[in-house]
Amino acid sequence: CSHTPYATVVAYSKNNLITVKGGEGTGDICGGTHLHSMGGREEAATKAVIQWIKTGQVQSTVGE
Repeated sequence: CSHTPYATVVAYSKNNLITVKGGEGTGDICGGTHLHSMGGREEAATKAVIQWIKTGQVQSTVGE
């Protein structure tokens, strides 16, 4: 996304980032149904966030 470049997010996150790879984007590129919503990767992303909350361990990447 031109408003939130990945490199900027990585630098800001200080290793507290779950990168979601793959998925399906439809509609407006900045809208809620595009890749920002993790379309097709919701379950994997949700499990990674739950693990992070419960254990403090960040799974750096989910998806492809």
